[in-house]
Amino acid sequence: MNRVRFVAAARREFLAQVARYHMEEPSLGARFATAVETATSRALRFPLSGAMASKNTRRVSVRGFPFALVYRPELDGILIVAVAHHARMPEYWHLRVQEERPAYLASQLSPLTTASGTCAVRPARS
Repeated sequence: MNRVRFVAAARREFLAQVARYHMEEPSLGARFATAVETATSRALRFPLSGAMASKNTRRVSVRGFPFALVYRPELDGILIVAVAHHARMPEYWHLRVQEERPAYLASQLSPLTTASGTCAVRPARS
C-alpha cells in the first residue's frame, strides 16, 4: 500500500503556507497546494529519486515555489517531515527524524557471517 503521512509539524507548515499565499492572492494559495500535491505524488511514485538529504531523508522541490518536501521513504509509502523553505533555517527539521535506519533500508539488508566469523551485509533476496 502506498500512502503519504505528514508529521504534525509538517502539516502545520503546509497549512500555514497555503494561508499565507492565499492572503497575498487567493489563487496563489491553491497553486501552492497543487504544487505540493504534485511533489508529494512524485515522491510517492519514485521514493528513492529525491535528492539525498541528511538523517536518512530525501528532498523533492515544490515547483514554482521556494520550498521542498523533506521526506523519508518507508515500506508502505513516505513520511513527510518538513515543508521547508529553501532559504530559511536550513535543516531545522532534524529533530523530527528518528536516528535509526529506516525500515525500507533494514528490509533490504540481511546479515551474513563469513567463514572468518566477521559479519558482512548483503542485499536480501526477494
